[in-house]
Amino acid sequence: MWFAYPRLGDHMMFQFRLPTLGFIVGTRAALAFGAGLLAAERIPESTRRPLAMALIGLGIATTIPAARAILRQRVREAEFRPAADVLPAW
Repeated sequence: MWFAYPRLGDHMMFQFRLPTLGFIVGTRAALAFGAGLLAAERIPESTRRPLAMALIGLGIATTIPAARAILRQRVREAEFRPAADVLPAW
């Protein structure tokens, strides 16, 4: 069998702290913005190409750490706690 359907109650959920979520979103945004710069024509190529390549390189270089951060944050559905339970009680 190529794949298996998860059993009821066997779903994986993810809980991210704000800095981790910001890291993941920021690195994906850098990769996308760099790719967009390569396609743009309003900025002169002598300026656009090095900046785009630097952003793409940053996005590629941070892909593995971002994936590891995602995999570290997964929890089983039974272990999932809503955000209100995670926040400290003031």
